[in-house]
Amino acid sequence: MNSPRMSSRRPPRPSAERSVVAVRILCVGDMHLGREPGRVPEEVLRETGLKRSSLAASAAWAAAVQEARQLKVAAVLLAGDLVDSDDGFLAACGPLEKGVAALIDEGIAVVAVAGNHDTRVLPRLAKRLPGLTLLGQGGEWQTTLIEVEGQPVLRILGWSFPTREVRYDPLAKLHPEFSRGEFADGARVPTIGLIHGDLDAQVSLYAPLARPRLEAVPCKAWLLGHIHKPSEFKGAQPIGYLGCLAGNDPSEPGPRGPWLGTIESGSLTLEHLPRSPLRWEELEINLEGVQTAEGLEERLWDELLHLDKKRSQEGCSARVVGLRPRLVGSTKVSHDIRAEVMAKAHTDFRPTFDTCTYFVDRKFIDEARPDWNIEAISHGSDPLAVLAQILCGLEGESSDREDPDLEDFIERTRQAMHAEANHKNFAGLNRRAITSADARAELVGAARRAFEELAAQSPTSKALPEPAAEQLT
Repeated sequence: MNSPRMSSRRPPRPSAERSVVAVRILCVGDMHLGREPGRVPEEVLRETGLKRSSLAASAAWAAAVQEARQLKVAAVLLAGDLVDSDDGFLAACGPLEKGVAALIDEGIAVVAVAGNHDTRVLPRLAKRLPGLTLLGQGGEWQTTLIEVEGQPVLRILGWSFPTREVRYDPLAKLHPEFSRGEFADGARVPTIGLIHGDLDAQVSLYAPLARPRLEAVPCKAWLLGHIHKPSEFKGAQPIGYLGCLAGNDPSEPGPRGPWLGTIESGSLTLEHLPRSPLRWEELEINLEGVQTAEGLEERLWDELLHLDKKRSQEGCSARVVGLRPRLVGSTKVSHDIRAEVMAKAHTDFRPTFDTCTYFVDRKFIDEARPDWNIEAISHGSDPLAVLAQILCGLEGESSDREDPDLEDFIERTRQAMHAEANHKNFAGLNRRAITSADARAELVGAARRAFEELAAQSPTSKALPEPAAEQLT
C-alpha cells in the first residue's frame, strides 16, 4: 500500500499510463454479511426446498466469488459494509475467510474499504485474513497496486470510516499529491477510487461526498458503497453506487448483484450482473377499469407475467422474487376489498416459472383513488365535503381554494414521522431525513381511506356512483 508516509521502490516511470488489454475486475457493493431475509415466508422455503441461508448475503457473496473465479478477474473490490454490524464478527468471519481464500488461490487480489456498519469489525477481520487488503484505515487515504503477471495494471485509491459517524467530506483530507495523481511508487496506471459515503449530500452523518471534488481527482471512476440502489454508470468518469449485493427487503427493489469492470486502453466500462438469489420488486397494478375483486386478481396475474418476462430478458438468476404490490389508478373497488385481495395473494399466490418462485409480501402500497368526483363533493359543507377539501388540497387539485393551514399540517406530520424514524430505538439503522413529500404521501393515503369509509356512511354518497360491493369468494 502507498501513502505519503510510506516509502516504496520506484520502478522506471513510463511516459504515459500503461496500456493493458481487457483487465477485468469484479466490483461489489454493500454485502451486510450476517443479515438474513426474514420477510421470506416459511411456506416459500418449504415449497422450494431452500434454506433461508441460501437466500442470505453470505450466499450472494459465495456466488460473487464463483463469478470472479470463472471470469478470471484480476481483483475483487469491496465498497464497505461487508459486515452488517460491528458485533457481527462471528457471523462474517466464516463466509468472508472462505471467499477471500478461494480468490487468493486463483491469484485474484481482494481490496476493501470499511463503511459505517463495519467500522470496527472489518479491521479485526482483515488482520486475520492476510489476503484481504483494507485501504484507508483510520480515515487515512491509501492506495494499492493490482498486478497481472507481475506487472502493475491498476491502482485503487481508498478511504475507510474511522468511526461510525463521519460528518466531513473525506475528499477534503485527500493528500495533495494524490489529488494530482502523483504516487510514491511512480507506476503510471489507471486509478479507480473506492469509498463508502453519501454522494451529493451537503450535510450527512455518513461521509458527505461532493461530486465536484470527486471529479477533480484523476480517477477513471469512483465506485461507492452506502446507498443500496445501484447507479447508472455513465460518462468518461463514472461516479456512483454499486448498490447492495443482495436484495435484503422490499425497500430494495430491482436487480442486485456485482459489477464486472473492464479496463481497456485506459478507460473503464461497467456491466451489472443480476446474480442475487433473492430479488424484490415493486409491482405496479393499475386499477383503471377494474370493477371487482376478481378483476383485481386477474390484473395482478397479468402484471406478474409481464414482470417475469422482463426478469428473464435481464438474465436475472434469482431463485425467489418477493413482490410488494403498488395499487394505482381510480377504481370502484373499495380499500377493504383491495386489502382482502392482497392478503389472499400473500397466503395463496406463489407461482413458479422455470426455477424462480414468486410470492407477495404481507404489505402493499395502496395509492388507488376512489372512483368519485371528489372535486365536486368538496364544494359542499358536510363532513364528507370537508374531507374532500383536505384530500383535494393534498393532491394539489384545489388551486382555486388554498387552505392556509395545509402546509403547516404537512410540516407537523413530517416532524412527527421524522421523530419516529430517528428514534433511539432505531439507532442501529442508517438515519434518513423525512421529506415533505413523504409526509404528504402518508396523509394522502390516510385521507383516501377515511374518505371511502365516510362515503359509505354519508347521505352525500347516495347521489354518487356506488363503490363495488363484491366480496371475495
